[in-house]
Amino acid sequence: MELRVSQIKTESLSPPALRNYTFKQRSVRKGLSEPSHEEYLLVSDRLVAWTSGGRVKKSFRTDERVLQATWCSFADFNSPAKHQSWLCLLHQESLTVYREDGDVYHVALPCRVRRIWPLLEGLLVEREVAPAETAPNPESPTL
Repeated sequence: MELRVSQIKTESLSPPALRNYTFKQRSVRKGLSEPSHEEYLLVSDRLVAWTSGGRVKKSFRTDERVLQATWCSFADFNSPAKHQSWLCLLHQESLTVYREDGDVYHVALPCRVRRIWPLLEGLLVEREVAPAETAPNPESPTL
């Protein structure tokens, strides 16, 4: 399956905007009787395009540069047994989470984040370790 770039606004996918991009893929199945389809994320700087079944589902520009994008699953607040799919975008100092129905949540991060990892339910956030935290301390004893 190919990504139909022409379906996204042409001004947002000019060649300079696509010099450095990341591409992510996942298979989605809504129910046991329905066939699965592919979803793709294309991320370049502040541009994000989310396609599903060969059509653009969402495309937008963010205020901050996107460092990493991934999908994750969270339990529904109203019925915890039901899970909803979310798109998570990691920025320098925040995380933006988009629900498929359009809800958007911005989360300020208490520290620099190196990477985010989707779990079966939720998201694992890996803190970036500062160089000062890994440097040997001359006052501590060594063996």
